[in-house]
Amino acid sequence: MAAHIVTKLFERTWHIGELQTASMYLLEGTKEALLIDTAIGVGDLPSVIREITDLPVKVVLTHSHPDHAGGIGHFEDIYVHGADLTAAALLTTEAMRAFMPTFFPEETFELKEICGTRFHRISEGDTFDLGGRTVTVFETPGHTLGSVSLMDSQTHCLFTGDACNPNLLLALPAFLRKAMPVGCCFTSVQTCLHSLEKIKETLI
Repeated sequence: MAAHIVTKLFERTWHIGELQTASMYLLEGTKEALLIDTAIGVGDLPSVIREITDLPVKVVLTHSHPDHAGGIGHFEDIYVHGADLTAAALLTTEAMRAFMPTFFPEETFELKEICGTRFHRISEGDTFDLGGRTVTVFETPGHTLGSVSLMDSQTHCLFTGDACNPNLLLALPAFLRKAMPVGCCFTSVQTCLHSLEKIKETLI
């Protein structure tokens, strides 16, 4: 199984799939690129990115769940909402090794060691200026308290992470709850509904 599959979606916009399970997006401006999420942490993600762009890359998490944040060890600096910062900071290589059998019970993968990552808080209205392309942060809690969506000025696409995921993680079986990282925040149906209404209004 190939660790990563790259698909060009639009001009200077790529989807990077990891293990046919996790998704990342790479957006390139004229002076910087932005990686949205880091997937699980399998394989050599930086090399995959360098095959696409030679610009400096900033990295932002839509939320701190292991299938979106497990690859943080590939990068020195990570942008994450304050409400999900603790969960992201507590994510360890050991936790990822425990998480993997939940989805891949019969396979073994080398994971990127998680250490030395610096976290930077983001919140509503913050922007990433990539050069001729601006990405704006929208707070969309529900899937986690610190879930964010990211609006791209070039494609007018909203990258929502799992904000539109029908699984609110409120009724997970015990074995899956145990696979979630320490500090992972569960919310409510009402919180998620409010964010979905906000997403709808943003896209109209």
